[in-house]
Amino acid sequence: MPDASDYIGRVNLSTRSRTLNIPKFTTYNGQKILPNMSPRMFARKILHHNRNTQFTPVLFIGASGSGKTTCFGTLIHYLHEIGASEFGVQFGVKHLEEGTLQNIEEVFKTMPKKPTIVIADDVSNELEGLPPGRRKQVFKAITTVRHDVGAPVIFVSAIHYSKALDKPLRNVSYTVFTSISDEELNNIDQLLGYKHTNLLTQFYQLYENMFEDDYFEYTVDGELQHCVTNQPLRICLAKRIKKAHFMVYDKLSCNICRKTEDVKIQVSAKEFYSEFLKAYGTRANNILMWWLFSHGYPEALAQDYKSGWNNLSLKFQQKGVDRQALVEELKLHRGQNLKKLTRPKQSHKEFKDQVLASIDVSAISA
Repeated sequence: MPDASDYIGRVNLSTRSRTLNIPKFTTYNGQKILPNMSPRMFARKILHHNRNTQFTPVLFIGASGSGKTTCFGTLIHYLHEIGASEFGVQFGVKHLEEGTLQNIEEVFKTMPKKPTIVIADDVSNELEGLPPGRRKQVFKAITTVRHDVGAPVIFVSAIHYSKALDKPLRNVSYTVFTSISDEELNNIDQLLGYKHTNLLTQFYQLYENMFEDDYFEYTVDGELQHCVTNQPLRICLAKRIKKAHFMVYDKLSCNICRKTEDVKIQVSAKEFYSEFLKAYGTRANNILMWWLFSHGYPEALAQDYKSGWNNLSLKFQQKGVDRQALVEELKLHRGQNLKKLTRPKQSHKEFKDQVLASIDVSAISA
């Protein structure tokens, strides 16, 4: 059955809602709204899409300070919360650190093999400095990440203006606009499909009121709803597939989806390394290298380890293996002298005879 979001661009859906047996309104944070204005419903639509496709890109577009980060934080919270409670999918959340898009393939290979919401904030700045050929490779890696993870992926990215990305990266099924301007008007109209001029005009007025007059208003079932900006709601414009509508949002997050705040630098890298070396001795380099690699710094991995990593990835693709059983096998052999496991014991005489037998005497005499 169609839901209220199938009839977009109408401020008052009461008559058609009654005919289709759709709730005329619902509430969000105590505020009366149309059903399609809820970020919870928007999250459900994304989760339905992801269940059927395994990869769902979501793009947020908005000027600095317009609520872009707040809005996508709330949506991500609902995605992992509703994903677990209603869809039975436990999504992990992966925030990409600044600079990781340039080496995104290596980052994806290290991600846990589980359903994941990947978040790339301000992605346009990272891609601007890359040559066009490399940008295409990054785009391909993003669209095929579900194969690296071996599980469903929702990729959430954010940019400041609509043309900050190449067209393939901004041509997505789910887009949220938290701001609008004269320069952006035509761009947004194109992204929405030139069908929502009236809706854009309304959003212009809502956006102006929200930030200049500290309020915004809309009508539900013939009643004017008055909201004070940030107490606790804001309003944005959301598009899913070819349908566009307003969406209210507040600020939500939890320990699962919240980005860990950057640690204030209190010691130099040289001092930190020196202290770590004293604590762990000969193991320090390997521990530090793998920790940095797993946290989005692939350049920390030594070249010989990179080669081994790539070969291991290839073997996993070619041969099925129970990874947890492999963990147990690794734990079983920790601390053992691996040379004893890989090289049979030889006496000195056997080793000498083996070396002599391998020498081409005719080549020496020639």
